[in-house]
Amino acid sequence: MLKQISCDKFIDENGKRGPIKFKEGLNAVVGDSEKSNSIGKSTLLMIIDFCFGGDDYVTKETTTINVVKDHTIFFTFEFSGKEYYFSRSTNEPRFIYEYTDSTNKYILKKVPYATFKDFLNRQYHLDDTGLTLRKAIGRFIRIYNRKTHNEMRPLNADVREDDKSGIECLLKLFKMYGNLDAETASFEIISDKKKMFDNLRRYNAGFIAMNNEEYESNKHEIETLEQELIELKKEIAIGSSNLDLTNAEIKSEIKNELARLRQQKRREEKKLKQISFDDDYDDETLTSKFKDLEEFFPGIDFSRIKEYEKFHKDARKYINKEIKESETDIKDTIDLLSEQIKTLEDDLANYKEIPDISEALLKKHHQMTDRLKELKKANENYEKRVQTINEYKQADNKLQGNVSSKTKELEKIVNKKMAEINKYFENGRYYSPVLQINNLKSYSFGTPYDTGTGCRFRSVAMFDLAILELTSLPILVHDSIMFSNVEEPATATLLELYEQQKNKQIFIAFDKFDTRGNKICKILERNKVLQLSDEPNALFGKQWNNQGENNG
Repeated sequence: MLKQISCDKFIDENGKRGPIKFKEGLNAVVGDSEKSNSIGKSTLLMIIDFCFGGDDYVTKETTTINVVKDHTIFFTFEFSGKEYYFSRSTNEPRFIYEYTDSTNKYILKKVPYATFKDFLNRQYHLDDTGLTLRKAIGRFIRIYNRKTHNEMRPLNADVREDDKSGIECLLKLFKMYGNLDAETASFEIISDKKKMFDNLRRYNAGFIAMNNEEYESNKHEIETLEQELIELKKEIAIGSSNLDLTNAEIKSEIKNELARLRQQKRREEKKLKQISFDDDYDDETLTSKFKDLEEFFPGIDFSRIKEYEKFHKDARKYINKEIKESETDIKDTIDLLSEQIKTLEDDLANYKEIPDISEALLKKHHQMTDRLKELKKANENYEKRVQTINEYKQADNKLQGNVSSKTKELEKIVNKKMAEINKYFENGRYYSPVLQINNLKSYSFGTPYDTGTGCRFRSVAMFDLAILELTSLPILVHDSIMFSNVEEPATATLLELYEQQKNKQIFIAFDKFDTRGNKICKILERNKVLQLSDEPNALFGKQWNNQGENNG
């Protein structure tokens, strides 16, 4: 059980607040009659959830953490007479520190908080339920800021969770889930298969007949096409086998590809012929040409002409380099094309006995063959879908049958226990709450002929008590909102039932307990673990709704 919690940021009028100690049965955090709001009652419940591996204290108590800043919660659990000392910090919530003793000075080890939750799971004997710690207890920690206090959906761990998760959790807590895991997995596989065929049809994403009428129409078209193909083969006069036509198509494709490659090779060879280089150019040749010109233009100065020609010569060196590289690339391309042509010519030789067939006939045969494949695939998928639908119905009937037998048994056990608890309230004068599980995905909860808010919250508390007593569920946490609309006599009865719990723990927050009836006051006084009021006696010594303090 959770034995105590401490934090150096917990403050009261005397300074640092001492450890908050807990016991078996009821543990009440109460407010006084004057100022009972925003003093830390629900926050302490969130910290208790934090000690049980919850994350909501860090993610949802943001105002507290922004004001108090990062802090460490030290806490102690006791199992089979042995105490275990831990801490968890708001700035490092994914890890838990374990200490050697109650001084919390010497760290024994640091572990991931998942490892810590596994430890609690084993110690609370939840490991044989098939549930994780948080799956088992999270939905029964009903704190306003966690949004788990919906009086209409007591099985839902949060507002986004579907009914199915809560129903499965309850079945597992009662160890009644059994082979439903395997049956559910098998059903999901068949369900996914059915969705695949449904999506093929819905989004036209593949070949599938839309309905039986289209399926029969496809069968008729398949028969017609198969007969037409027989006639086409006769017209082509190359044999009746598909292999003959296939070989003719292959031969035609080879010839077309050969023609394309040969044309490409001719283009490359033409480009190669157009490349030429002037290897005869040098200064001596240029000088001799200039001397010939002097006979016609005596005394002319050729020095500027030589400079221009020198520039052209230097530029040509670079151009010739690029041309040579291009020439190499073209030759490589021609060699590659020659290899490909030789390979295709060898392939074509293997089909020399196959007669040539016109492109028009081959195209017609190809279109008819493709259409035939589409129709056969569409009907094949339709047949598979029909088969899958039948398998889906059978699996669904089997699963729902097993679910129904287990949920009806579960309903009977839970409703019987709630009826027993209900007898404590004015001798069972009013109707008991009823849980009704419709299937694995839907349930309802309520009290017949009474839809009042107070009755609904009282019913949830009775439901929680029933689960606490019937299963290995170790704790309940009920925030003050669970009691605010419940009549005084019913509240007193609830507190008595909480107080009677043995080997389990119930943590509650309660507003203005000293303004309620004498019976309520006495029970809360006996089970009070912490009383808070306005600052400096709020949990952290301050109230966040105090504008002066927050601005100071």
